[in-house]
Amino acid sequence: MIIEGECKGKKVEEAKPIIKQQMIAAGEAVLYYEPESEVISKTEDNCICALCDQWLMNYGEEEWKNQVLAHV
Repeated sequence: MIIEGECKGKKVEEAKPIIKQQMIAAGEAVLYYEPESEVISKTEDNCICALCDQWLMNYGEEEWKNQVLAHV
């Protein structure tokens, strides 16, 4: 049972989708999807997978590397 806020008095199962949509709309959360079954790699390892925006960091990029080194 929720005891505070806009969903006060509702069961968690009722409040969860409401709060989820509020958080997504406010940019405080993103949707997260999980695979429907176990995922095994070509090397037969169990994998943890997520369908989400991907980005890569170029560790060899000198300007970025120098900023990190200065910070550390």
